[in-house]
Amino acid sequence: VLSVNNLYIQLTLKPSLVKSKIAPLTRYEDAQVGQCYEGTVVNVYTKGLLVSFYGGVSGFVPERKINFGYDDSPENMFYIGQTVKCYVVDVDVPEERITLTFISPHDREECEVEVGRSYTMTITTVGSNGLQVHHGLELSPAKHLTDSPVLAQSLVNTYKKGTKIVAYCWNINNPCQPVFTLRPSAVNFFTDNANASVLDLGSSAVEVGMIMPCSVARIKSFGIFVELPVRGLYEPLFVPLKEVSDEDLASAEDFGVTLHQGLMCKVINIKDNGKLFVTLRLSMCWDNNLEDSVELLKNHLKDSDRIIKHLKKQGLTTAQLSHGDKVSGVVVEASNLGAVVKLDMDVETLVMPQHCPRGVKQGDKVDGKVLFVDPISGRVDITFNPLVLELINQEQDGKVREDCEVDTHLRMRVVVVTSNFLKVILKGDKGCYQFAYVPTSIHLNHLHPDIRQYKLGANQKMVLKRTVKS
Repeated sequence: VLSVNNLYIQLTLKPSLVKSKIAPLTRYEDAQVGQCYEGTVVNVYTKGLLVSFYGGVSGFVPERKINFGYDDSPENMFYIGQTVKCYVVDVDVPEERITLTFISPHDREECEVEVGRSYTMTITTVGSNGLQVHHGLELSPAKHLTDSPVLAQSLVNTYKKGTKIVAYCWNINNPCQPVFTLRPSAVNFFTDNANASVLDLGSSAVEVGMIMPCSVARIKSFGIFVELPVRGLYEPLFVPLKEVSDEDLASAEDFGVTLHQGLMCKVINIKDNGKLFVTLRLSMCWDNNLEDSVELLKNHLKDSDRIIKHLKKQGLTTAQLSHGDKVSGVVVEASNLGAVVKLDMDVETLVMPQHCPRGVKQGDKVDGKVLFVDPISGRVDITFNPLVLELINQEQDGKVREDCEVDTHLRMRVVVVTSNFLKVILKGDKGCYQFAYVPTSIHLNHLHPDIRQYKLGANQKMVLKRTVKS
């Protein structure tokens, strides 16, 4: 008997159902997460399948949960009336809604790797999507290589086939197909002893108030789905629009994130059934620790250096330049908005008005110094302003005076403004007129820093927070 109502009784003669030893699902209240049930396909959509069980109970299998090995659409893989075995992912009894999957959670548990543990692997393929490694079929998406999404794709090209890397298992999305990560925010979480219980016990050790890294799994107008690196938590968590940002967004797509991008989330509620609720709001996820911004910028610069070294080996012209280098060129065009200068190395660059000498005009030959180079975009910032040139130390070795320690107050002049940092010159004997960096983003979730508040040529005070060798 499939179902009974006042008018009729619905029966089945399907041998697979009649002879099935799997306990029938007859009520929404009886559905257990992770449990396997047998049902019948009653509708096939491009977005998934509608599966009917007993007593009018039905559930939906989203396209992503049908079969990780197929690229075909559900309409070409299934038919109405087909008997299928599926596993419960989520249950909402009041709404009479069940989310299903064809992927067994037990397959993940039998996997040889564990979430949060480090593994040494050999790169077998360097592709546009990321790195494939010799450890089964694992794939490290490009954005799992860095906390700076803008650098991800360029960073992939710096790796070579056959190279050994040490990476951490981020999650197990499909049966024995782990995703590994090199993102500093994730690595720090995995190596922090304070999180040992979560790594050992999994989702049962997660508590309200915990802040942990997450990865964007899907983006919808009404919210964002994120993955957490927690054993036993295999399904993405839904973050509603109101918990995505402190800003009043019309759509979560306006948040400006991309798939696999790393963020931080905070656990704000745990239901009796163990279901987690998290927020991405900056005001909730940031504890006002300025070291977060310093660490974020340090990692960004480290990744940038790796890319520049790679491009330098490739012979890219702009990658041969370093800040402080002397350059010469000819003014191609000049106005009150600045000047376009063609350098002797056959590279054109826009020089901002604050870095142009007074009265500069088309055809003038100029000598200056490099302030900033971004080989990825081809951007080269140069100054020809004598007042700025005299501030730049001939020897840019990153060394300040010996008594200039962390938390020392220094004076600086802003010479470059980007969305990730300010490039400044440290003024005075303590700073030794060295180039330095000031973060504009305070946190991983601070996606849209207002850089309009920073002005080229401004003289300001700063506090030294960190010096990094090389």
